[in-house]
Amino acid sequence: MSVASLWVRSLTEKALRHAFANLLPGKDFENLYLAARARSSADWLVGINASQALSIAAGTGVYSLGRV
Repeated sequence: MSVASLWVRSLTEKALRHAFANLLPGKDFENLYLAARARSSADWLVGINASQALSIAAGTGVYSLGRV
């Protein structure tokens, strides 16, 4: 199965027509996907560990740190 990506910079009719006429191969965006996945994992790992460390250091209560 092949995937095509629609890459638009504007939502004007002219820009949308141009984007649909020039669909890009999904494979061209694989590195963007992998980078986003890595950031998501890093955010979770840092946030969950920082939240636990802050809660332990505070002594009472449960605190959330980061985007967790």
